Amino acid sequence: MLSLFKNNRCHVCRNNREQRYCLRIGKTICWNCCVAQKMDGHCPDECEYNFKRESGFMQFSKNKVDSITEQEAFLRKQMDRWINMEVNELGGRIPVEVAKTDDGKKEIERLFPVNKVPVYLPIKHLFKKLDIITDKSYPEREDYEVIAKEYLNTFISEEWEELYKLTSLSIENDFIAEFEEHITTDKTMLKFKTFSLVASALSETHNEALVQFDVNNKIDFTLYLVLNRGKWYVKARIMGDMKLVYAESDTIRIVAQHMNPEQLGNAYEYMKKYEKTYPDSPDVAYYWGLYYTLSGMNDKAKHFFVKAIKLDRTFVNARYNYGFILQAENKLDDAKDVYLEILKFNPKEIKTLNNLAIIALARNDYDEAEKYLRRCLKHQPDFEYAKKNLELIESLRKGEK
Repeated sequence: MLSLFKNNRCHVCRNNREQRYCLRIGKTICWNCCVAQKMDGHCPDECEYNFKRESGFMQFSKNKVDSITEQEAFLRKQMDRWINMEVNELGGRIPVEVAKTDDGKKEIERLFPVNKVPVYLPIKHLFKKLDIITDKSYPEREDYEVIAKEYLNTFISEEWEELYKLTSLSIENDFIAEFEEHITTDKTMLKFKTFSLVASALSETHNEALVQFDVNNKIDFTLYLVLNRGKWYVKARIMGDMKLVYAESDTIRIVAQHMNPEQLGNAYEYMKKYEKTYPDSPDVAYYWGLYYTLSGMNDKAKHFFVKAIKLDRTFVNARYNYGFILQAENKLDDAKDVYLEILKFNPKEIKTLNNLAIIALARNDYDEAEKYLRRCLKHQPDFEYAKKNLELIESLRKGEK
């Protein structure tokens, strides 16, 4: 696991996290210093972040940036420059001079009709600079970065119920009772006091996003968000930078390779390490369940299988293993309920169908058992367990005659 604590400060301000190599000074800098520096137009043309004065809404350019927050900061700098420039739309006059009269303020305001101002444009900043008071309702940002910042502010203020509403768990799960305990398990997060946004990324399908922060000026922290019915929700925390999101599948693969009776010690060490990096991972919770199953500690195993299900209600393997333990404990009604839930997500899950048949057999309900077994063999004709159980039913029926 990569270290959370790093000495990676910007070579200009010495405060913010370094983010990109600056061709102009030959050192790594933060995006804040990049934005401040490039406004003079002296950065090399080879730099992809260079201020390119392209045409945009009211001459405001959207150049290469690594986040919406950086874009907004860049536009603020352009606005500060714009108010002191001769503007064609004002007949070559300078906005700061025009705004000295009430009529001039109204003239500038008319340049920015509500239905044409892009949501990314910080219009309130411009109007404040020119002392323009408006009663118009301009669009407000409600993107993934806004929700991510709100999440961290709410966490720092320890408003757990409000925090829960910002997570995807609130959409489809009943996790509120366990949420506070789950969210406060990580002692590092409880020390979060300040944060600044480093970068963000939006998926090609525009329904997933990552937002990376620099917390307490020393900790890399990332939030993974999903879009649901037009609203962004936090789905997972990653204690590290954005690259660790893409490493999670490799991490789980390493754990899976050691999840056997001979290597449980190694599995435990990997699990302890990775659960800190991926505290909201249903896969990590699932493998803890497997670990305790192999260790013969069924109560702990059930706890983690239930946690995995809470974190991902569609997690069929977690439901199956939970149901299997309940069945082994002869809690047949509870096991049956779990298995029936699985079929809602995967009606063709043959192991589940077979186990439902076994429960029916234990109750001498041969017709129901046969129904589940026939469904099993319809989906997988060579499934031996189902074949043998069907033969058993036929034998039991003959024995009753």
